[in-house]
Amino acid sequence: MDPLSQHRLITTEQMYAVDRQTIDAGISEQKLIANAAARVCAEITERYDECPLLVLAGPGNNGADGLKVAELLKNEGWQVIIWTYTKGKKLPDIAKAGLILDALFGAGLSKPLAGILLKLVEQINATPTPVVSVDIPTGIDGNTGQANPIAINAHMTVTFFRKKPGHVLYPGRAHCGEIICRDINIASAALNNIGGAVLYENHPDLWRSDFPKRCAESHKYKYGHVLCVSGPMRTTGAARLAARGALRAGAGLVSIAAPASALMVHAVHLTAIMLEKADSGADLAALAEDTRKNVILIGPGLGLGERAKEMVSAALSTKAALVLDADALTLFKDAPDLLFRAIKARTAPVILTPHAGEFSRIFGDIKDGSKIDAARDAARISGAVVAYKGADTVIASPHIASHSANSGVCVVNTNACAHLASAGSGDVLAGIIAGLLAQGMEPLKAACAGVWLHGAAGRRLGPGLIAGDIPGALPQLLKQTFYED
Repeated sequence: MDPLSQHRLITTEQMYAVDRQTIDAGISEQKLIANAAARVCAEITERYDECPLLVLAGPGNNGADGLKVAELLKNEGWQVIIWTYTKGKKLPDIAKAGLILDALFGAGLSKPLAGILLKLVEQINATPTPVVSVDIPTGIDGNTGQANPIAINAHMTVTFFRKKPGHVLYPGRAHCGEIICRDINIASAALNNIGGAVLYENHPDLWRSDFPKRCAESHKYKYGHVLCVSGPMRTTGAARLAARGALRAGAGLVSIAAPASALMVHAVHLTAIMLEKADSGADLAALAEDTRKNVILIGPGLGLGERAKEMVSAALSTKAALVLDADALTLFKDAPDLLFRAIKARTAPVILTPHAGEFSRIFGDIKDGSKIDAARDAARISGAVVAYKGADTVIASPHIASHSANSGVCVVNTNACAHLASAGSGDVLAGIIAGLLAQGMEPLKAACAGVWLHGAAGRRLGPGLIAGDIPGALPQLLKQTFYED
């Protein structure tokens, strides 16, 4: 049994398969409904005072869950009003409710809301009355997180067995409110037989055992050497942010390779980070001949001129692992296949860290499905681990048989905060990932750990943070997460 199964995400189709297995194993559908209703009731009575409850019940199992909740709460003395959806039915009186239970459609909604349902959701969202959604707010696609075309804004969502992609991808996540996932007597072993995609919500449990730790006989050369490639004098800050991220993430050594004209600018800002002259691709290739420089990070502040193209080409030709970000991606917007062929020709791994704009520039044809689908397709097409950044960063590994046991795995990060939307924040993230990669973490886990640490640092720093603050938040965060029991 997968010991990380508690962090699995499952699609609506996989949930149907789990339900079928459970019923076939002898637990009736009625028992599952009763279990689900009992969990919803427990969450409601724990968080809300008794008040008039309006139960909105749809035609499927989600509605059945809602009707059972209504029965249970009525037996506990709650005043319960039930509204079941049928075509042509009048809208309920929402004003009389102190709490609304949304049990209309759940994750299985397959058609856009229209007619009376659309009006109902609009009216609910226009009132201050809190809403508890069963499984997922009505109007949210459980697999993509997209609103269809609008969705209920829930105060709390109670789902069962495992979260769905729609709970962690935006905009769905924003509609869910507090998300509570409860057991309803479905065996975790059911995950072994559902097939399809392997998805996880990012958590230290996924990579904690591989996270690099220092020991008494440690020395700096045991923890890798990251070479950050700098752009011209006027854009040197991005490389310094990335370099500091790499050093704070634990890389034993970090150097910046910069054009001669930019070396003095870097020198007045740096102490622990070393400097190397690299005016051309040939200079970078020569530096990389020292195989102790095992990771090259290139892109932040690099520029889009001829030197930038030379530098990326030289980096791709080395034996070092690569983190490509920002300009290193945009350079290939007119010929992405050149980048993908170069990546697939390498033996050393590559991690790409595009934000939405950069992603569309090099993977413009990937448009259908969810952000998970897009990241997975991008990883397959490019041959690289892809960290598709955003409030719901998705990290995907390519389907390469020789890559690792994690080939094809996709992970959604959920701990980022809005305060990270600050200039240079992504440069620091690229540096953190590079620093972990240099210490020997495999690419997927280095990307997942880097994204999680970046998010946790943002939450710790809070309002007013700037990118330069993030590396400084890492020591205490790392200590508490990995060194304190």
